[in-house]
Amino acid sequence: MGSERPVPAHRPRRREVRFLLLAAASTLVVGAGCRPEHGRADGSTPPPPDAARAQLPLDAPTAGLLGPSGSSSSAPAAFLADSPTASVTPPRLAAGWVAADAPRLYLPDDLSLLVGAGDGVFAQYGFAWAARRSYRAEREVARMVRVEVYAFETADGARGRYDHDGRASGRVWSAEPPPAVLAGKVDAARIDGEQARLTRGRFFAVLRYEDAAETDPATRSEAAAPVLLEFAGALGETLHRSGERRADPLSP
Repeated sequence: MGSERPVPAHRPRRREVRFLLLAAASTLVVGAGCRPEHGRADGSTPPPPDAARAQLPLDAPTAGLLGPSGSSSSAPAAFLADSPTASVTPPRLAAGWVAADAPRLYLPDDLSLLVGAGDGVFAQYGFAWAARRSYRAEREVARMVRVEVYAFETADGARGRYDHDGRASGRVWSAEPPPAVLAGKVDAARIDGEQARLTRGRFFAVLRYEDAAETDPATRSEAAAPVLLEFAGALGETLHRSGERRADPLSP
């Protein structure tokens, strides 16, 4: 009656089980800390390289996001609620379309994440910052428009970057009138297939249309034209309303 019940050989004692569980947990924690590329110590998964740029809620605080010099060298550049990015890429830009992601801010030292090796071209025209955001059709989720807005120190800089791509053909794009429906809404604009470019004040913008459900390029380009025109007009007016306030989104 007072003797201890024997433990079968195939059932480890509680103390041994607890030891094994603690050892396994310690191994996982140490492994996560030593190999951050496969996960973080808190169990979360880091974003992929391009998504490593923070996508913060619209009311996120900005403190601590940028280095002491005002650059993004010590932390990924992010959306700043008190910067012009809040007004140039609003949640709803064109009727029937909604934002598919949070806006992202790119500064001169990380513009290559957005444009690749072409960042040098932007720099020569006085690039200040860029904002990127994607929109999807409310009723046809396969249709997307990616909006990229590039702010320059001056309107001449934005126009120079706009004209840069036309020099290969010996044309000055800014001297050509925009489509009639965009008159008064943009300074200059052109649509090439599934892409549109425009300028308004010190802003240069690129709009890209996508339709994952349509495989025929000709049909896709035909469908893109009215959508891009609508977005270009709405964006042109939005850029104007944003107030051409300042070239540096980090300045007070």
